Parts: sequence; structure tokens; C-alpha cells
Amino acid sequence: MIKEIEHLIETNKIALGYFQQQLSESKQALEYLKHRVITKETADLFKLGYAPEDSRYEWHLSDRLIFPFFDIYGNPIGFVGRTLVDETPKYWNSKESPIFQKSRVLYGLSQTYKEIEKAGYAFLVEGQFDVLRLYQEGITNVIGLSGSTFTSDQARLLCRYINKVFTVFDPDKAGKKVATEAFKILQEMNIEIKNIELSEDEDPDSFVLKKSKKEFLSLIKS
Repeated sequence: MIKEIEHLIETNKIALGYFQQQLSESKQALEYLKHRVITKETADLFKLGYAPEDSRYEWHLSDRLIFPFFDIYGNPIGFVGRTLVDETPKYWNSKESPIFQKSRVLYGLSQTYKEIEKAGYAFLVEGQFDVLRLYQEGITNVIGLSGSTFTSDQARLLCRYINKVFTVFDPDKAGKKVATEAFKILQEMNIEIKNIELSEDEDPDSFVLKKSKKEFLSLIKS
């Protein structure tokens, strides 16, 4: 099992380098990030990539923006690919393996856990772009789900660092469902949880982009 894990991590390291190189050469993917107002510094920090058509790795993620997931030691353990156009499904994941199970990871934790510990609480959001936006605007104690499900394994991850969470999910049916799940699970683990509700046409990404970090943080008080 140890050798298999080491092999998977080494393979992912090679794939990650490939995806990052492909991003630097893809006009379409770079224009998409520019459209989403994501800076090169943010893309580099979170090691975003691009899987071209007929990708050499993770072929099922071809022609998608790549969000790598890392363990707490910074090893790449899996990838999520987002379509650059209106295509279903919008997101597609690496196949599950001994090192990557979507229900047991949190996006951005490798980059933000020190800031989360320092702040004493975390903002828990739904999507990768929500994490990127908040971090880019200076709200660095943030982590994200990968989808609209929250599990006990993810809660146990949070327990290692904090005992207080602000959930900020999309104000749609899926977002309300995951907010209810998170509230129940985190309460059972004695983690203080408060839910921040946004208006129907907002998500954390759009709210901070249109308004400001100050206005977002003011939601804590209300």
C-alpha cells in the first residue's frame, strides 16, 4: 500500500507539472482566468493548470481548467476539472483512489490551514472559485468543498485546526441542503457554526468581487 501511495503521488506530481505548463501555453484558459479576475499570483499559489484536448494525464478532464487538491504536506493527491464553456457536467473529478476521496478532502486547506489556525475560525464555501476569490482579496482563512455535500470526515479535518466555522454557501437549493448538513455534523462535534446567507443572485465569489472584503467581513456581525 505504501508503494502504491508513493507511486500515485509521484504520478500526480508529473501530471501537475504538465497541467501547469499547458495553462501557461493556453490562450483560451488564460483568457478565462482573466475573465474571472483571477491573478497570476493566485493561480500560481494554488497551482492551477489546464488539461488540453487529448490530455496526456487524466484524459477525462481534457479541455478543462484544473484545480489540484493537496494533502497537508503539499503533495498533489487529485484533480478537479472545470469546463471553460457551458457544458454539463460543469465539474469533473479525478477517479477515487487510496489518496483521493472527494468526501474526505477540503479544497485549499494545504494553502490556508496556518491562516485558519491564526484567525481561530474558517469560512467554509462551496466552490474552488469562492476560495480563490476570498483568498485573493485578503480573506485567507477559507476552505472549500468540492460539490454540495459535507461529511463527517471533512468535519474531522476542520477539528484539527479550529472550533468555529462560518458557512457561506450559494443561496440555492443545493446550498441550503449542504448548510443544513454542515450545521448538524459540526454541532455534533462541538464546533461552533454560524451560517451567512447571501441574496439570491450572489455567491461568495461574486459578492466580494462586486463589493469588498470589508462588506463581506461585516456579514459576520449581522
